Amino acid sequence: MSLLLAAMFVAAPASVCTPPPRIDDTAEMTTSRPLEKSGTGLWIGGVRFNGEDIVRAAPDRESIDPGWAVDLMLTKSGREKFAAIQRCRVAQLVEISFDRVAVSRPSLVEPIEGNVIRIAGNFSQDAATDLATRIRRAR
Repeated sequence: MSLLLAAMFVAAPASVCTPPPRIDDTAEMTTSRPLEKSGTGLWIGGVRFNGEDIVRAAPDRESIDPGWAVDLMLTKSGREKFAAIQRCRVAQLVEISFDRVAVSRPSLVEPIEGNVIRIAGNFSQDAATDLATRIRRAR
């Protein structure tokens, strides 16, 4: 019986995460800069998101800034991937890329709850529509 009690009180292992690579926030953000590490499709914080992770991608007008953004509605697997990314990256920049081109470098101020994330980058309406369309087709 004492073995059973001892096993019950062993602490669960803490979630392990690898710190993300440092992103130079002083570097100019351009949509023409090819990336070396990520592959084709949508990558957020070095993690590939595919059709099993994204329900919808749609352009939307920013409420504060004068530009446009792309909203992604995530599935359960997408929320799990995004939660894992956030574990180690709160208060840090996270690079979002599509087909090896950086499109945004948001700072995760606090963990994002829910199933919708916004890729903001002060896009034009055409650029946001194009990115949302490409993400939908790549799924």
